[in-house]
Amino acid sequence: MRTFLYLCLFTCFACNKDTAYPYVPVQVQFDVNFYPELSYAQGRIYYPNAGQKGLIVFNNSDLEFLVYDRLSLAGCVLEFVPGNTWSVQDPCNQETYNLILGYSDKNPNRRLLKYNTYFDGTRLFINN
Repeated sequence: MRTFLYLCLFTCFACNKDTAYPYVPVQVQFDVNFYPELSYAQGRIYYPNAGQKGLIVFNNSDLEFLVYDRLSLAGCVLEFVPGNTWSVQDPCNQETYNLILGYSDKNPNRRLLKYNTYFDGTRLFINN
């Protein structure tokens, strides 16, 4: 009976498109100096050819970078919000996500897919 319950719970969570991203291995590193937009706090770039639909790299401070996948939960490619350095928007449903916290403005349980980062002062390492 317990096994059946665990199987049911796993199936329910595995099929929920609102909270699950497909897994794609990410192992990226690059010199931040090649991207002038990342030389200051709140600078941001799209980094193509990694993750599901590319990556969003956000300079949160001099030593901390936040990196998210550009794939939205609705299956679209997230875009920067003009005039707002802290947000990206899903063009499919107009949902906006905060880049500092990674959550949706409509539902805080809906979060961006965040990657692990390490910054050595020059190179940014990104993985999952």
